[in-house]
Amino acid sequence: MQGEIADLKSTKKEMGNQIRELQSKLENAESDRVQKQRCMDNQRIEDQEILMGLEYQLETKLPETLNLLEEETTSKMSGITKRIEAIERNTEKNGAAVQKGLQQSALKLDTLEQQLKMRNVVISGFPESGDDISIKQKLVAFSKDVLEIESITSSDIETAFRCGRETDSTKPRNLVVHFKTKKKRDAFYERRKKTPVSANTNSIYINEDLTLHRAKLFHDARKMKKQGRIHATWTQYGNIMVKRSSEDQPRAVYDHSDLRILTGLADNDTDIMRVESDSSDIDFDDSENEL
Repeated sequence: MQGEIADLKSTKKEMGNQIRELQSKLENAESDRVQKQRCMDNQRIEDQEILMGLEYQLETKLPETLNLLEEETTSKMSGITKRIEAIERNTEKNGAAVQKGLQQSALKLDTLEQQLKMRNVVISGFPESGDDISIKQKLVAFSKDVLEIESITSSDIETAFRCGRETDSTKPRNLVVHFKTKKKRDAFYERRKKTPVSANTNSIYINEDLTLHRAKLFHDARKMKKQGRIHATWTQYGNIMVKRSSEDQPRAVYDHSDLRILTGLADNDTDIMRVESDSSDIDFDDSENEL
């Protein structure tokens, strides 16, 4: 019995200690809360004072500041506008120079491409037949029987191929013939007027193999001839030659601007159209390719 009493006293003492410890923690927490509240109150007062100061500055300084900013912005915008105008003027000058340079580069590339075609001819209306070997044999026979050239053999023809895909059309595809030497090509091409022209059958025409740019240009020059705007046009060693009248000397034209200058047409004249189609739209049939 005495032992149980002693245990109860010990337990009571421990509970008393725990209660005192909890009271101490509560007092400390309350003290911290009061301190934080004071800090928050002081901060709120400082913030209010700052806001009041800002409101005062906005009321008294803002109009003046806005006027100064407006004047400064106007001055800067004026300077920027002047610089932009100067840049635009320089851009126009540089753009024209760049455009001219690009045109010159394009003409140089076109000239190089044309030089690669100097041993070629394009034949339209030549009957379709078989493989490359049979085409060569028929070209040799055509040279002897029609063009009256005895010196051309199959070995003089490096290759011959058709342009475009094979279709059900009765009209033969254009035939590109690549000779091994320019001498043989020239001999073949110079006899082109020997080819028969008939209204009842497919006529055969022999033309120079032109770059896409020159083919378009020649196409438009022939169109102008049919309209009576120029007297004659033909190709000579890959160059497009034009005579404005029968008395004029022939001149080479290299782009559509040359045609406009030669015929006195304005840059926006709709009768000279820059052909935008691909090479398959350029047809050499009925070509008036004179000597």
